[in-house]
Formats: sequence, structure tokens, C-alpha cells
Amino acid sequence: MIDYSNYTLKDEFKKLINELMRKHDFKVTMSGGSDEFHRLYLNYIYSVNKNLKFATVNNALMTCGEGVCGSCQLKLCNGQVIRGCKQQYNPAEVFINIKGDVNI
Repeated sequence: MIDYSNYTLKDEFKKLINELMRKHDFKVTMSGGSDEFHRLYLNYIYSVNKNLKFATVNNALMTCGEGVCGSCQLKLCNGQVIRGCKQQYNPAEVFINIKGDVNI
């Protein structure tokens, strides 16, 4: 398994995001990347604007597509486990690290 703990967003990307957020009054942001990118991006956005809503693509590994096999399980920040293939969820509950120990 790859260790993503040392990955960060490039400063140029952060600068672009900040410029866009200043220029436009975004209410929601969407991440179409990997789960690791979701985590970095959403934690950065949350550090800049805690009121912005999030949407992400579902990268859950789905085998049965019915929530029976459990291959799509996601663990929320509160410890609750859900089935990503069937249950709608707020990406902030999966990817935002409130404690702030994620390297952004």
C-alpha cells in the first residue's frame, strides 16, 4: 500500500484556489480526484472557508453494488461505518480532519 501521508498540494494550486475563491462567491466545491486528493483538497478548502459545501466522486471499490459484500465500506470521522455504494454521505464526514494533523 502506498503511503500518502507526505503528499501535499502544490503552492501554485493553493494560490489558484485562493484567487478563484476571492473572485467568485462559491457555495460548493467538487473534487473529481482520488480519495487521497479529496482528503488533501477538502482539508485545504476547509482551512480557508469552513462554510463551503463539498461534493466528491465516489471512489468506493464496489463488487456487488448492493451494499451486501462490504467492499465499499467507508469509515466516517465519528467512527460510523457506511456502505459507499448505497448510502449518501457528506464528504466532509469522511475526508475532513478536524484535528488538523493532515499535511495540507
